[in-house]
Amino acid sequence: MKRFGTFALFIFIILSFTVSLTNPAYGITEDKIRIAIIDTGISSVAISADNLKEGHNYILPNNSTEDDIDHGTAVAGIIVGSEKAGIEGIMPNSRVGAAGLL
Repeated sequence: MKRFGTFALFIFIILSFTVSLTNPAYGITEDKIRIAIIDTGISSVAISADNLKEGHNYILPNNSTEDDIDHGTAVAGIIVGSEKAGIEGIMPNSRVGAAGLL
């Protein structure tokens, strides 16, 4: 459980840093930010194709990054939102790609 807490804290710090970069003073807008989600993949059914970029499965390179467990999809939903789930993301104009680990 301790490892998961550390990983969650790391993801929170990265997301906080990424969101702060979209401050107009830095000249970076949400639509220019691409985020790799290192998790169980991302469901192309739940997340809009406008927000998805091609990912890569690092454990099973011949398999897709389609999420069968839904954890990576939930993380993507928090970031970019999911119209099907009725979730507004914190960075709805950014792009996410799955770096699948399962």
